[in-house]
Amino acid sequence: MNKISSFIFTITLICVGCKKESNSINPYDGGDLTLNSQRSLDAAISSGKSLENIAGTLIVNTALQDVTVADINQITSQIKNVDGDVHILTPDGSLDLSKLTTVGGSYTIEGSDAIDDNLAEVGGDMFLNYDGAYDMPNLTSVGNLVITLFDGSSSSSARKNILGTSICNFSRVENCRSFSAARQRDLYSLRLPSSCRVAYFGPAIRIEDLMAPGALSVKLKYPMQLNEFNIVAPLAKSIDISSTSIIGSCDIMAPSSTFNAPALKTIDGYVNITCETLKIAELTTISGNASLTATTISANKITSVSGNLSISSSDVSMTTLGTVGGNLTIKGIGTDNSAESVNIESLTNVGGEIEIDSEEVSQNLEPHNSGGN
Repeated sequence: MNKISSFIFTITLICVGCKKESNSINPYDGGDLTLNSQRSLDAAISSGKSLENIAGTLIVNTALQDVTVADINQITSQIKNVDGDVHILTPDGSLDLSKLTTVGGSYTIEGSDAIDDNLAEVGGDMFLNYDGAYDMPNLTSVGNLVITLFDGSSSSSARKNILGTSICNFSRVENCRSFSAARQRDLYSLRLPSSCRVAYFGPAIRIEDLMAPGALSVKLKYPMQLNEFNIVAPLAKSIDISSTSIIGSCDIMAPSSTFNAPALKTIDGYVNITCETLKIAELTTISGNASLTATTISANKITSVSGNLSISSSDVSMTTLGTVGGNLTIKGIGTDNSAESVNIESLTNVGGEIEIDSEEVSQNLEPHNSGGN
């Protein structure tokens, strides 16, 4: 009996030992950090390591529902720097990355927006795929930047009562290899959903063709030459662009907006602009036909339009306009309306016919300088 009891006791000790070993927690060692379960969360908490700087990769996944965003935020809210990649999948809410400023590798956020307003530099590519706002107000440097746009019809939108992509704010991005929206392949072209109210893009992001049916404010800070520029933004109140020249067509349909292009000097193609207030303070030449419709037009450095110039406005100020190669037509907005004020005091040469319907006209054009009336 004693031998049998000893044998049973030995087996019991072995089994108990195995059970303790299987439940042990391996503390976080300072390298890669994975948070996808209560066990991994406990390991990070018990490690005693500083979590401000992650030397490896950061992975957070709450899709398995073994742990929640609310649980994990106590860890991620401490992180300031990640040397490796960041992969976040949190369908249940926003992960707190409020202290994060730099990521050495790629940065991927899926499921829900992260609280990452202080993120400034991403050494690799950035992939954003969640419903709601893409608001990165301090991001200055990134590799390839890819976003997925939501129109409010997805199952995730219905589940979380989010009505689609509401903001695209990348206004400070100065270094970026490329920008694109998933499933949109046209180079330098962007089609925003009607849910998007704000569209801000920094100097490194080049957009030449923008469809923004719901945008109220648009800022495009790309400073260099554009091959063309086309925008449709029927609800916009303000549109600002920073480019210096357009070598192709310029077509703007934003009837409620103030369109401001303070650095634009030349347009080498046809121009068709409809807005509320047109401010093109540095524009000097238009090489082609131009049609401008705006309640107020301020273009006091423009010297020449090589083709026809047609203007519908209440107030026209083109004090340096000297030459119109084709016909010149100026009238008020709407049927049978006259412009209130037209100042074209430097105009000396019109190649075609002149038709001006205004209550007040300032111009020095002599009849023999015109081919028409």
